[in-house]
Amino acid sequence: MQLQGKITNKQTGETIPGANIYISDANGAVSYTPTGAQSDANGMYAFFVPNGAYVTASYVGMKKQVVQPIAQQCAAAPCTTIQNFELESGSPLEVVEIQAKKPFPWLIAIATTVVVIGLGYFIYDISKKIKK
Repeated sequence: MQLQGKITNKQTGETIPGANIYISDANGAVSYTPTGAQSDANGMYAFFVPNGAYVTASYVGMKKQVVQPIAQQCAAAPCTTIQNFELESGSPLEVVEIQAKKPFPWLIAIATTVVVIGLGYFIYDISKKIKK
């Protein structure tokens, strides 16, 4: 069956672009062969789902929602089933802060000296081999 619908934020009613919708097990884990879609700029999605499969909608920072859509009876194939998702806010995202420390000044001085000596020797060596 073709499954289509809209993904919205339950608290605000706003659509959620970029939400993931995929075939899963009853707990929301991705199925063996991952199949799914992503909601467009208007929160809309559409993809084919086998009858009886579970479908999960998820988005970063929101609780995932697992449903088992029921195929609609229709006269002509393909039948389209409408399944809208309303996702709730989940646990807040953690902030990770990374700080870099300045290297030791004496280490920079040694590294610079080694490079200058190495380049100076290399340049000196080349100039000795050039014949005028």
